[in-house]
Amino acid sequence: GYSTEEFLRLTLKDMVHPACVQEVSERLTKRLQGIAQPRQYESLIIGKDGRSIPIELTSSKTIWQGKPAAIVIFRDISERKKAEQERQMAEARYRALIEQLPPTIHIYNAALDDLATTIYVSPQIRSLGFQQEKWIEDQELWSKLIHPDDRERVLGEFRRARETQGQSSIEYRLLTRDNDVRWFRDIFTVIKDENGRPLFFHGVMVDITESKLAEQDRHLLSELMFEGSLSSDFKD
Repeated sequence: GYSTEEFLRLTLKDMVHPACVQEVSERLTKRLQGIAQPRQYESLIIGKDGRSIPIELTSSKTIWQGKPAAIVIFRDISERKKAEQERQMAEARYRALIEQLPPTIHIYNAALDDLATTIYVSPQIRSLGFQQEKWIEDQELWSKLIHPDDRERVLGEFRRARETQGQSSIEYRLLTRDNDVRWFRDIFTVIKDENGRPLFFHGVMVDITESKLAEQDRHLLSELMFEGSLSSDFKD
């Protein structure tokens, strides 16, 4: 908001936010002394109307009228900072939402590897006996916990989905930390970049163990009834 004449009359303390004056002053002084400093960094200045304006500050050493001086370029990054804050708020709202939902939300890397390593998993993964941090830290944990009889089928489905770049749904078993078996329905889709390249799998894992056990019980009961019927027929 300053005119050129007004701006040229300002001192460092006049234009730089009070919380940043010492840091900016020290960096410029060290640069003039020949001490290596970051050439570019972020700071705050005060506008004519008193607003705090985030800037990207770039400085370089020069000679002015026979004396060491610094060329300083300010670039207003208000819009970038606003976009960053909005993204952070959106991410915070998203996390708050998904971490309250019963299903387990997961994001797996689809671009770099064949094992679909974990980028994010919601706290509900604790139902398998693992903390979020452990699940993300051990990049192969998910694939290692897939039941041996299901592993090739599941990894094959993820490979197929990456190639077709569509949505998929698959049921499979995962082993818990205590080696118990839990059934899950995994519904996931491939998220692509602006060029259509796969970035990651975004999915929802729903625990269907109870329904699978009930299905097995019904199947067993049906078999027993059928065997009982055959036995009765033979007796007759």
